[in-house]
Amino acid sequence: MIKPQDLDAKKRLDLASQFLSDPIAAHSIIFSKQHADITAPYHAELIKAFHGPIENIIALCFRGSGKSTIAEETISLLAVSGQIHNALIVGASYQRAADRLRTIRRHLQNNDWLRYLFGMDNSEVEGD
Repeated sequence: MIKPQDLDAKKRLDLASQFLSDPIAAHSIIFSKQHADITAPYHAELIKAFHGPIENIIALCFRGSGKSTIAEETISLLAVSGQIHNALIVGASYQRAADRLRTIRRHLQNNDWLRYLFGMDNSEVEGD
């Protein structure tokens, strides 16, 4: 598989643009290291909904279905691409919500695809 570090600036920009227009492909490639299991077909529907024009989505899925993981990935991708500046994370407890925020931060700091496609000078994504 190709690594983002191997792409020149124009190819990175083109790929970032393609990912923004095809969020399903973006999730499957950018977050492939986190996807140990085969992606379920309904995940594509969740990704489309989370990236879609409707501001408030309710996803009624079974526990462990991946909705929180997809939401964390979506927030990470939308944040680095400048499509959102704020997100509200609600959890069953403060600790659960903080865990979600830590995961998003880990994506922003450690995901090579996010860093190399959307970071400054092929480095860490800026911001806190």
